Amino acid sequence: MWDDRSQITKSLQDLPTILDALRRLGGPSRDGEWGVLEVAEHFARADAGYLRRLRAAVEGLEPPTPSVPPQTLVVSERTWDEFLTSRAKLMEFVGSLKDEDWEKVYITPRGEERTVCETLRMLVYHDRDHLEQAARATKVP
Repeated sequence: MWDDRSQITKSLQDLPTILDALRRLGGPSRDGEWGVLEVAEHFARADAGYLRRLRAAVEGLEPPTPSVPPQTLVVSERTWDEFLTSRAKLMEFVGSLKDEDWEKVYITPRGEERTVCETLRMLVYHDRDHLEQAARATKVP
């Protein structure tokens, strides 16, 4: 699944709609589990980090030094809008990719090499894992 660029792009693009449906359907999160807003906050941070490193790969720059993620999530009334903004920026970048950009090398925070395409595919799997987490936390089947 998610073997071609259009599938990857569509999945990344559809995330806000799917997460919003969970937000509207779900109740409060269970103790100790991330609910929709916690997942949205995590996505906003992840999107920003991926975007910095992917831009560096496409532009042929040294990858930025990974930042140390905070130990706790900070959910506020702005969380949802911050997530929507971060995903819109990521999608603008993905939409600007040329064919050759998809094969450029991305350096992970662990120093591993992956293509931009492989990295975006991994981001799709990351998104799906956390969507399932939010669904469980909000008791949505």
